[in-house]
Amino acid sequence: MNLTVNMDKKSIQTEPIKRLMIQGEALADVVSLTLPLEYGDIDLSLLNYSIRGTSEDAETTVTQALSKSVTESAVVLECAISSAFTAIPGELKLVLVGSDEAGDTIIKCDGESVYVRSDPSIAGFATAPVNAYEQLLAQINYQIAHMQIIRILGTYATLSALTSGVSSPNIGDMYNVGAAAPYNVYVWTGSWVSLGQLKGDKGDPGGTKTLLWAGAWSSGNITVPNFDQYNLFEIFSTASATAMIVAAHNGYLRGFGGFTTGNAAANQYIFFFAATYTGTTLTFGYCNSNNAPTVGKEIAAIYGLK
Repeated sequence: MNLTVNMDKKSIQTEPIKRLMIQGEALADVVSLTLPLEYGDIDLSLLNYSIRGTSEDAETTVTQALSKSVTESAVVLECAISSAFTAIPGELKLVLVGSDEAGDTIIKCDGESVYVRSDPSIAGFATAPVNAYEQLLAQINYQIAHMQIIRILGTYATLSALTSGVSSPNIGDMYNVGAAAPYNVYVWTGSWVSLGQLKGDKGDPGGTKTLLWAGAWSSGNITVPNFDQYNLFEIFSTASATAMIVAAHNGYLRGFGGFTTGNAAANQYIFFFAATYTGTTLTFGYCNSNNAPTVGKEIAAIYGLK
């Protein structure tokens, strides 16, 4: 069932589902929304989407992620209405939310209220079954964060295909939904709930190398800005562009490097470097090697390593 979204007014035409839902239903209806590819300067195809429902008294709010597919002319969103939206009868105010990868809200579209029809056979008002759901999601998030195996049982192009293709899922069963990677992952918690695109914690960005000084140094003192912010350095000699790894400790700077010609003679050249330092002032000691001339090698650049 497709709902029209008027992007000029950023409003959802909710008339087709205005009184469609009945208290206690789960996944009886699949709803789709079609958006243009752009809104002003915003690329709508890059956003992640969810639908938010708030009860008449504003005391209950439920949210469901939407699967997304992008065609040449539109962004198509889809979800099967979960039991969280039908748990409490009465008025429900819907808001479509588009967020970027950082989770920041970029755009919203609201619509006229819809109504969940009461089921007289249910005594009192039902409450959304969140405890088991939250426990399951916590377990999945833990597995992702600790790089444990997450088992995806299959892939379906749309949520409708998943709903019709998997008739008897077990709690915790997960499937990819989407035309191509990256997929949205849906988990069965009693209803199909989107986890979005599964991501672990951001990894260590790895080491960095920062140029601190460049010039010609073979004697005397030089000042190296930010030298005192590092303990490990890569130092280049003008002799055969040789790199040396050098460590700073208690006022001394010591290290070595080298290279081989790789030819039939397999000549190997070893370079040794020494200096002293106080703060950011370095005093040259020596830069020698085992090839002529053996002493007085000139330093051309110093990089800080982290």
